[in-house]
Amino acid sequence: GFYSHCRTTQEDQMNQLWDTESFKSEVRKGDYVAYTMIQCYIKALNLTDVKEQQAQLDNCSADIPTDDLDLTKPSTPAEANTTLLVSDLNDARAVCPAPATTTTTTKTTTAGATAAPTTTAASAFSSKSLISAGWSHSLVIDYGVAYAAGCNNYGQLGVGSTTTEYQFVSVMSAVQAVAAGWYHSLFLTQDGKVHAAGRNYNGELGDGTTSDRQTPVKVLSGAQAVAAGSSHSLILMQDGSV
Repeated sequence: GFYSHCRTTQEDQMNQLWDTESFKSEVRKGDYVAYTMIQCYIKALNLTDVKEQQAQLDNCSADIPTDDLDLTKPSTPAEANTTLLVSDLNDARAVCPAPATTTTTTKTTTAGATAAPTTTAASAFSSKSLISAGWSHSLVIDYGVAYAAGCNNYGQLGVGSTTTEYQFVSVMSAVQAVAAGWYHSLFLTQDGKVHAAGRNYNGELGDGTTSDRQTPVKVLSGAQAVAAGSSHSLILMQDGSV
């Protein structure tokens, strides 16, 4: 009873606070600053020269003036509902910078037991390949072999390292489905086993820990489908349960 009363009182106070124009102005000011910084980081993401990119990122950290803003209403729809996180934008590119040159080398990995050949370009995959894309990494299944490429700062590629891969490398064989979250990956093998790799801050890998995994770890058996959100995972079991 007391807890319920206190909670209701706090909710009433928050509702009253939200109805004040000064509070709404501060929220809109924060939205504007976040939106402006996001646009700045996106501009940096599109730069290929590392030095130019770092200079742009430094500019993004500069104070953003808000004194002359019209805070009676949002300036753009994006400012009214900012869903991208500046920290994630910064993290994705700061840890996984663009290559200094366009030259790449072929690499083969045995992180997940596979005898599949390494593919050096996405165009080499068959027209029936299955794909899934995360925040800054991609997964592909081609003839049962899972491949990964892109940012690997949390080990989300599942190749046993945190090295960014600029071309697809093989991860596991006998795979029927993949799912990419923001920074984690799920691999469903043909025998119904689910393996997970990458960031595990919120326990999204489902292995009972919050430890990041650079190599796919088995988390479940008897699955028939997988799906990954930004920082959570869903698995459909063969008995119909989720």
